[in-house]
Amino acid sequence: MATGIDQILAERWAEYQRLKAAGAACSALVRLAEMTNVLDHRDRGDPVVQKWKLTVGETQIADAMRGSAIAEAMKDVSRLRRMLTIGYDFHL
Repeated sequence: MATGIDQILAERWAEYQRLKAAGAACSALVRLAEMTNVLDHRDRGDPVVQKWKLTVGETQIADAMRGSAIAEAMKDVSRLRRMLTIGYDFHL
């Protein structure tokens, strides 16, 4: 049974895979980035860190997934701009 940081990373990895399978590219890549951030701030000599660095490092991100993530993010920014400009003359 995984404990501590191993368990946290295993949960993030499962969430990454679930989101990727569901087509939520941007959210999936955020989970992957969260894992990378945690690993970058842990003891590199820790076997758990080494295991997850290898797993995350070998993850292939297809161009289609990158494109989907960018499109999702742009859609979210567009929606945010519309929300911020309701009743105001606000330009970004």
